[in-house]
Amino acid sequence: MKRWKKPGMAAVLVIALALAAGCGYFESAITPIEAGQTQLEGRVVDALSRQGVPGAIITLSGKNDTTVISGEGGTFRFPYAATGKKSLQVSAPGYNPFALETDLTLDLNDIDSLFLVRTNNPPLFISALYPLSNEQEVPLTLQFSFAVADSDFARDYTCEALSFSFYFGDFQPPALVFQGRVDTLASRLYGRHPGFNSYIINAPDTALALTAGQTYFWKLVISDTLGDSVVHGIDSFVTRSSFDSTCPQEMALVEMETLSFCMDKYEFTNADYEEFDTLYTSADYRWYSQRTDGPVIFKSWQDARQACQSLGKRLCTMSEWEAASSGYQRWNYPYGPVYDSSKCNTELLDTTQNPFNGSAQAVGDKPDCVSWAGIYDLSGNVEEWIMLSKNMPFQFDQNTGLQVYSYIGGFWGSSERATSFSVKTTSYNYNDFIGFRCCKDIE
Repeated sequence: MKRWKKPGMAAVLVIALALAAGCGYFESAITPIEAGQTQLEGRVVDALSRQGVPGAIITLSGKNDTTVISGEGGTFRFPYAATGKKSLQVSAPGYNPFALETDLTLDLNDIDSLFLVRTNNPPLFISALYPLSNEQEVPLTLQFSFAVADSDFARDYTCEALSFSFYFGDFQPPALVFQGRVDTLASRLYGRHPGFNSYIINAPDTALALTAGQTYFWKLVISDTLGDSVVHGIDSFVTRSSFDSTCPQEMALVEMETLSFCMDKYEFTNADYEEFDTLYTSADYRWYSQRTDGPVIFKSWQDARQACQSLGKRLCTMSEWEAASSGYQRWNYPYGPVYDSSKCNTELLDTTQNPFNGSAQAVGDKPDCVSWAGIYDLSGNVEEWIMLSKNMPFQFDQNTGLQVYSYIGGFWGSSERATSFSVKTTSYNYNDFIGFRCCKDIE
């Protein structure tokens, strides 16, 4: 409360409109400019983000009504306002309207605090992305992911974060196992429409121990900052039955969402190719990979495909290769989200950075260049031939009609370009930078 004793005394009065939690306000300053008139200016502010709200409608009611609209930063100004008892109303999309009763005289200025309350509705549970309701044959290494949204008015700066509570078990009702925040949701909301975001709860290193052929139950509760929540009721899925055979020793089992397959732990070596092609000897090794345990290079896409088929395997598909490298976290590199030149054979040792001065290393020679699935050299060393998919192994160039083949992963001179998603195409059959590895369906 502020009371000005002397008429004509310069005065600045602050009107504070706040949530009970004290996280937002509406503020204005009242400055007398002459007897009988006053200048009223201020700012409309979002309670959660403390950002100004442009486009708010502010009406000063008394003998005559005067209306202004807040500008950039939420600021507004009434150039002239007759003194006396007034009512100040503010309305803005997504906020509850409010009114302030005040007296704009110099003798008495008692200001009451009012509450600025955003409109609020429960969050939206959009869908379970994985696993789906009543899904069968779910892999034993899995992550739950779901899409949720803030259902209320939202601008780029909204800070109404959502949190989740996740219940899980092979019994009903399932027990609480995870709690956390959907941290990235706020930055994904734009305009006045619900924003969509998915959030992976469970990472492989914290995966629940699942049993083959077992029914599991789960429930999800999503809450917003202002206290409303939505419950996705108890759902279930059934894990896959045990496979009749596991992957061969030289291969790793990769299970991610709907994908289950075996992949070679290492790139196909010169020694491996000698077993496939008896005419291939050390005299045929390319200069860039002269070791017996180095990756075989300068072999065509068809050569690679036939070599894999001779072992009862096949070339890996693009989605399989990316899953084995990036994992549930969708990492840019098999070892993490950020490039590290020390992890894999991706940096040249000479100062000229000429790729022809570098070379491949023995497969697995970089022990830290390993993915979450236990597969080596998916970044660097040599790029690898892949199939686009099982149904479409390669494409055709629309202009030339030539077959176009895909490869991925980067080589010893790719630096930060040797990512989990660096798919390239070529109509050439041979390249000193490209090798391959094989995949295999689970029988």
